[in-house]
Amino acid sequence: MTDFRPPTTQSPEVSLRRLGLGLFLVSIGKSSVQSAVAGVLVAAKLNFIAGKSDRISLVALIAVVSGIASLFAAVFSGNFSDRTRSRWGMRSPWIVGGGIVCTLALLAMAVAQSVFMLLVATSVVMMAFSAQLVATTAVIPDRVPEAQRGSLNAALGVGQLIGLALGLIISSPFIGNPGKGAFCIAAVPTLAGLIFVMVAREQSNKDVPRLPADTAAVLKSLLPPIAAPDFYWAVSARFFIVLGTAMLLSYQLYIVTDYLRQDQAGAAMTLSQSAVAYVAGAIIGGALGGPISDRFRRRKPLTYLSSFLIGASILLLLGWAGPWAMIGYKAVNGFGYGIYLAVHGALATEVLPNPKTRGKDLGFLTVANTLGGIFAPMLTAMAVRLGGYPSMFALAAFLCIGSALLIVPIRSVR
Repeated sequence: MTDFRPPTTQSPEVSLRRLGLGLFLVSIGKSSVQSAVAGVLVAAKLNFIAGKSDRISLVALIAVVSGIASLFAAVFSGNFSDRTRSRWGMRSPWIVGGGIVCTLALLAMAVAQSVFMLLVATSVVMMAFSAQLVATTAVIPDRVPEAQRGSLNAALGVGQLIGLALGLIISSPFIGNPGKGAFCIAAVPTLAGLIFVMVAREQSNKDVPRLPADTAAVLKSLLPPIAAPDFYWAVSARFFIVLGTAMLLSYQLYIVTDYLRQDQAGAAMTLSQSAVAYVAGAIIGGALGGPISDRFRRRKPLTYLSSFLIGASILLLLGWAGPWAMIGYKAVNGFGYGIYLAVHGALATEVLPNPKTRGKDLGFLTVANTLGGIFAPMLTAMAVRLGGYPSMFALAAFLCIGSALLIVPIRSVR
């Protein structure tokens, strides 16, 4: 069989600009909906269909089940996107298809009247997000030279963080009517996927030889990479920093109402203001972090710095229990995470072990994100029960700062 030819990474500058714009826009669309669902709509929906005493446990249950579902979606979608041959390329069908599935699941969430239906709809939403994220992330090593991956990952990462903030801004007014909120944002994932295809069109890969498709080869291709220690150090670092940050994500509404003592109107205002602060920090962090790491070809030092900033931002909530604590936390967190996603994202693409299986291998990086989302609500629920919100903040900060230690053993990237 003819050797597999990975997609070229030698793109003209104008193509990279369009690609960066496409990644930025699709990331905003995907992440804004994800943030609205995980950060507000699920919790708000449970206020209507579950008792107050069960809310924290049910948020954890929904996060765990939907996270497990998205974990499998990441591995399978990454693998099969590597195998896709079409006139639209191998990633675009998954980016658009994931958006369409997500739209349908959001419509189901809008009309959910039971915990079970909400659980199923949320799980499908997260599976679709996972498939879309893996395909979008794989576009960068497919089409971008290593020397410019920091800047392109910055476009992807800043778009993601802006989307996370916009999701809170958009969904906060729907705390009292989460079904209407889910309905209003349902079309966004599909539109985001279509916009990416139009702005950063992927070339046809119908002439690229197919990977072996017999049962044994497919099953083997689903296995994690072998003999790739640097890749696993990078994945482990991502897991712990996502674990720490996700401990606060699903409980932002409850942090503002229960810990900061805001009423419904005050909570909506605080969440919206903190989202604006997050966007500002993310734009600055991503705009600085990616290009600086490309200029000096150093990924690790900025990863250390950003991990510290992310963890330190959480500690602001420990010593300053007022609405401005949430806003300060989000500003510093956004700045640190803007740097982190740009730089660590580039680092991760540079430790991939095999160009034939980029999508599948990056699926395992998405698994790290997913596992962090699975375990975070359980840790949060446990920490809040044992020592209240302060113990949760301390544990989350420790995990984020400690994740930097897992970058130290990486040898193939400076």
